[in-house]
This record gives sequence, C-alpha cells and structure tokens, in this order.
Amino acid sequence: MTQNPKSCALGNNTDSELVLNDLDEETTNSQDIIITNEKLKTENLGKTPEIKAASKIEVIKLEVEHIKEELLSIDKEALQNDFKKYEEILILKTIELDDIESHGVEEVREMRKDAIQFVQECLKLLDELIEE
Repeated sequence: MTQNPKSCALGNNTDSELVLNDLDEETTNSQDIIITNEKLKTENLGKTPEIKAASKIEVIKLEVEHIKEELLSIDKEALQNDFKKYEEILILKTIELDDIESHGVEEVREMRKDAIQFVQECLKLLDELIEE
C-alpha cells in the first residue's frame, strides 16, 4: 500500500470499510486500508480544510485504483460472487467524494470531479467484465 492514508472521520469506520471487511482476504487487503486510516487521522491534524479535502480525495482515488486492479486480475467466477460488494464499494466511494467540501478551491473541486469520473469508469468496467 502507498503512504497516502485513507479518509475517515476521527475514530469512526466508514461504510466502505465495513464492506471492505466483508470481502475475503484474497479479494481485498482491508487491513492495509484501516492502517492507513490511522495515518490520516494523525497526519491531518493541524492542516487546513482544503489540504484535508485534497488528501481525502487522493486516498479515495488510490482505493479505487486498488479496486480496479483487483477487478482486472480476479477470475470471472470470483467476480460474479463479489459483484454486488464491488458495486456497493464503488457507489460508497462516489458518495464519500460527494461529501467532501471543496471550500471554494477550484483545484479541490477539479480533483473531486476527476475522482468521481474515475469511480464511474470503474463501475462501467465492472459491468463490462461481468457481461463478458
């Protein structure tokens, strides 16, 4: 996992963490995501809201990149078994991104927009892979 931490409210697990924990270890290394969540809590202390927002966006995008890699490497049967979980995780990532305030900073707004588009591309990829 990269050094970029996962976004999460202080002391709480996000809904997507709970879903990630439901996936077996072969599909997702949810422990890495939870560990990086702890890093975010400490690294974001004292930072401006704009920097925190940008960090959250970056972390979510990294998580989605990880999911995309999994989708491309998983066998069809496993994908069919976990389709709904992947779909739910990606939808939750979109919701998490929607909830991030840009604080009027255009760069943050663009980052969020790009990340949402990336999640949508992954949802489309998921649908394409399941239809093959």
